Amino acid sequence: MKTTILLFYSLCIFSCTNQSPLEKEYKRLMHSDIVISNELPFIIDGKDTIISNFHTKKIKCVMYVDSTVCNVCNMDKLLGWMPLIEEYKENPEMVFYFIFEPKKDDINEIKSISEDLKIGYPIVVDTLHLFEKHNSTIAYNKYLNVFLLHENKVVFIGNPIYDKQLNLLFRKKIKEYS
Repeated sequence: MKTTILLFYSLCIFSCTNQSPLEKEYKRLMHSDIVISNELPFIIDGKDTIISNFHTKKIKCVMYVDSTVCNVCNMDKLLGWMPLIEEYKENPEMVFYFIFEPKKDDINEIKSISEDLKIGYPIVVDTLHLFEKHNSTIAYNKYLNVFLLHENKVVFIGNPIYDKQLNLLFRKKIKEYS
């Protein structure tokens, strides 16, 4: 029932001509292609790491934080992702990307926080802004910064960590594409 109401609400929102900027951006991003460079630099627990199999996964969850926001503040939010990472770590087709585009002054602090958090999961510290360069149509938006991709096409937008409805829809999409 809740899903039906949510879908009806979404249809009403997207069929209206008086859409908010957020609604327009959401609609524009859905089903768009996102390029994830195989040159992105990873760290695990603060140490530079090379990972070769991430780019080949069919399903990718991408959390993107650009240099206009507090990257260091967003590092702590990674702990909230750990239950989902654990749940889907056995899915051979899925991977999580946590892409941070820090200011030069923040790089060492991000590595230090990553070392302290010891989440044991790769984090992208994109100092060359490769994600932004390859995806110039994606302007950072704090409400639209988590994407679920199937074969690099956006199939879901929203943060499943703090919202139960989004979490259910996120899981449904993963099941659909697995």
